Amino acid sequence: MPKRAYVYPRMLAGAALLVSILAALWLTLTNTTFPVFLLAFWLPVVIAAIPVMTVHGKPFRFVCRICAALLLALAVVGEFFGLSLHLPAALILVIAGAVDPGRVPGRARVAAIAGGLVSVMAVVGFAAATYRSVLSPPDAFIVHTTSKFIDWEEPYRSIVEGDGSGIGYGARGVSVGGGRPGEGPTLHVHFRKDLSTEERERLRRHLLELPEIRDVRLCNRRSQEC
Repeated sequence: MPKRAYVYPRMLAGAALLVSILAALWLTLTNTTFPVFLLAFWLPVVIAAIPVMTVHGKPFRFVCRICAALLLALAVVGEFFGLSLHLPAALILVIAGAVDPGRVPGRARVAAIAGGLVSVMAVVGFAAATYRSVLSPPDAFIVHTTSKFIDWEEPYRSIVEGDGSGIGYGARGVSVGGGRPGEGPTLHVHFRKDLSTEERERLRRHLLELPEIRDVRLCNRRSQEC
């Protein structure tokens, strides 16, 4: 009867799958333009899942190496789609395929520790990136202006001071972008993260009182506005 794969390599394969899922999740949550890319984002996850379903020792190591090579190839070919984010999963699978406690216990132990460290760093990195990009509270107002708002003329020039000093009320920075048709420029007014709900509402009302301001709303992280 074929010998089953050892626990540590299979745990690393599971970690590689988790890392690949987190990479695909981050790509999915931050993609706002091309839904067709979703297939490309999640294809590496399907590949990373194959070693987890392989239970016998020798086939397991072979499958880990093949899947790692496939992930590496996808990362190179799919750089435009962001598939290089699956490289940590490929590295973990390489390590999982090299871990063989039955032959060289000492080297297998070192490889398992290295794979564990890579797994932890990748999971923490993707979790932090997902929170920062999608889940953390918004920290800016999107301000739409009228066509009369000329940002290089007074009194509008003082409003768009880069450090937010022309606005006050907790504003810490202003950037100017293109506006919607028939309107003036769109302002991104960033505010301090420690503003309370009341202070944030006070800033919003103050922005609405400024000359030639059409509307003010919080930025949407899912739309990459913040």
